[in-house]
Amino acid sequence: MVKSAAQQAMKILCKEKMTTSAEIAVVNSDLCASCLVCVRACPVGAPFINTEGVSEIPPSSCMGCGICTSECPAKAITLKHNTDDQIISKIDALLE
Repeated sequence: MVKSAAQQAMKILCKEKMTTSAEIAVVNSDLCASCLVCVRACPVGAPFINTEGVSEIPPSSCMGCGICTSECPAKAITLKHNTDDQIISKIDALLE
């Protein structure tokens, strides 16, 4: 069992490139107020305050859950491929 887990880990670690989910959180640094709400709300600890004093979310760490997006009081964080306009369009299409 341990050997199998180690082999699976090596398959991942030996890759030159890794893909991530298309739905990842992106921070608009112009809107970010550095309030730390996203840092505290994220279940995987992806967001951090960078050297410029604004929130940053590494794509490889983001699980795409959208919790930081919904919690951000400044609306500085968006979830790629799940913007407010896209969600409203889906709701409108369902209600037609």
